[in-house]
Parts: sequence; C-alpha cells; structure tokens
Amino acid sequence: MTKDTNENAEPGGPDGEPARRFQRVKGRPMEAVGVMLIIAGVMLAMVGVVLVIVSRATGAAGLPGDVTVQAGTVTVYAPCLTMIAVSILGSILLTVVLNVIARLFNR
Repeated sequence: MTKDTNENAEPGGPDGEPARRFQRVKGRPMEAVGVMLIIAGVMLAMVGVVLVIVSRATGAAGLPGDVTVQAGTVTVYAPCLTMIAVSILGSILLTVVLNVIARLFNR
C-alpha cells in the first residue's frame, strides 16, 4: 500500500502532510488589526500616564543636556539629552521584550 505524496512538499508534518510554516488566519483579518491597534493605543496611553505621574512625583524638569531658549514671549524647549536617554532605554527594553517573545514562540 503506497501513499500519494506531493514531491514538492516539505516533510515533517503529521500523517505525512507537508509542514506548514505560516498558517492562514481564519476570520476577519481587519478585525484582528483593529484589536491590535486598540491594544497598542491603550498601552501608549498607560505609558503616558506613568510618565506624567513620575514627572510630577519627582519634579523632573529635564536633564542637564536639555536646551531651553527664551526670546520675549516665545520659549523653545529641545530635550536633547532626554531624547537620547529615552531612545537608548527604549532600544534596550524593546530588544529584551522581542527576545523573550521570540524564545516563547520557538519552543
């Protein structure tokens, strides 16, 4: 008794089926995108609330490398060192989070 197999199929699936690396998402893909955007928005709002609370609690007005220029009634504030610090911390945090997620899915 021989089993019909596809010559181009990748081996390794259950019962001789080809292995599938990407499976189609059943349902409504735009609905999934909408839910992800809502979750991202809620997380962004939570980060904003935390930043406001930390700023008010510590009285942090900025780092020494931040530039403030006042000319008459116009004030320009350029948080140069703060932007660099947030970028570095964000890169480290994102790297750690993405590595943890990748390890969870590659089990």
